[in-house]
Amino acid sequence: MLQETWLSDINSSKISDMMPDFEVFHTSAMEIKLSSGFRSGRPFGGTAVLIRKSCGYKVYKLVTNSTCLSAVCCQSKCGNNLVFCSVYMPYNDGSRDHVVEYEAAVGSMQGILDRNLGCKFIFGGDLNITKYTNSMESVMVGNFCSANKLVWCDIQIDSDVNYTFHNDIANRHSMIDYFICSPDLTIPMCDVMILNDGDKLSDHFAIVSKFDFGNESAYTTNGSESKSDSGCKLQWEKADIGYYQSSLSEQLSKVVIPVHA
Repeated sequence: MLQETWLSDINSSKISDMMPDFEVFHTSAMEIKLSSGFRSGRPFGGTAVLIRKSCGYKVYKLVTNSTCLSAVCCQSKCGNNLVFCSVYMPYNDGSRDHVVEYEAAVGSMQGILDRNLGCKFIFGGDLNITKYTNSMESVMVGNFCSANKLVWCDIQIDSDVNYTFHNDIANRHSMIDYFICSPDLTIPMCDVMILNDGDKLSDHFAIVSKFDFGNESAYTTNGSESKSDSGCKLQWEKADIGYYQSSLSEQLSKVVIPVHA
């Protein structure tokens, strides 16, 4: 998962060019500004989810209704689908609109959950908060996790550093990057390792964690179906109807109906 890509839709292919082994699903945060014709200031925002092509997942991008989020669904042949969501929450710029913008982003995260009932979820990225503080933003995320029975992934106890954001000149450090996931994905604990390698230009350290996806072959396509798969019962009440309608319309548009006898 990537945050702060600083890319527009038209040049987001740069990620694919640099990482040809991955399928890239990108969301730009600059399209409204670019469409206005205003070309001042530095680039900003942008999120992406990268899925390794060799995994063979059947993947499609989800509608998030937010420029702060990129989400994809990995379809399972039998069982729960997996939803990965890359998050770059609004930072506190001191404006009165900040809390409103943050609440809207959390609402979009809730919308992803509501539209994909029955899936397992992993949210990861820059939340721009420190967990369990008294800020309104932290309380929003805490309530979101409690209401949806999601768990925070904590850093390893023996980690060399306990922060992800660092401004060495101003001597400012904070832990604001997290993974939040469905509880049955932890194995048995969902420890996060902070990659403090020093060889980078970002002011954030990358984080990595391991999750338990169970039978990973359930999310792959190998051109053949096992006998056990034939017993799967489709749960239409939990389906992504929007994606089904979009795919069906696309396929039906390719059908040529004869009009002459």
